[in-house]
Amino acid sequence: MNVLLKSKIPFIGCYDNSSVIGIYEGFEKGYKFMDEWNGMFGKDCFISFDRKRPKFGQAAIDSLKTKNTFVVFDLIKIMSMPPDQIQMDKTWGFTFTKDDKNPVLLKFDTFDRTKKTSSPSFLMAMYLRQHLKAIKSKVGEKPKEIALWIFDKDFNEKERKRIKKGIKESCRLLKIDVYFVDTESSKVDFVKHCPN
Repeated sequence: MNVLLKSKIPFIGCYDNSSVIGIYEGFEKGYKFMDEWNGMFGKDCFISFDRKRPKFGQAAIDSLKTKNTFVVFDLIKIMSMPPDQIQMDKTWGFTFTKDDKNPVLLKFDTFDRTKKTSSPSFLMAMYLRQHLKAIKSKVGEKPKEIALWIFDKDFNEKERKRIKKGIKESCRLLKIDVYFVDTESSKVDFVKHCPN
């Protein structure tokens, strides 16, 4: 990672329904997985809306057992799919809809007994915000840019392109620049997305 990310920006690695955070800790130590984000095991990428304040990670998984219609997950998998070809998963308690501006919206139950809709990019921005808070807590300031590494090699080129487009939108909402690490060659795509 030291050679890959010359600017020493934090990276977020996504695999399955989990994520890890890597922080540069100086020349001697290089990049280290953040213990505060469960180290190399990371945290689960689930969001639950069964309370007024959304719950993330394990707390959201706990809600999944009894209130699965309140919990959203598989956001990267959903972003990878063509909007007109969403393949439903039997574990999803949420459903899909669309509007004039969003070809894909997740529809889920909320604490106040209403159904809400949000785009996968908006929901991913909510989850990425949790990463940014953890990074800020560790290093003392919110990063202005991050690198994102999607570890799942099962995505083809078109799916990766859709994922990147969705995550760029998430980062635009967060007003943060994003670089993508190319899994195949382990190189950073230094064509960053600038939100402005």
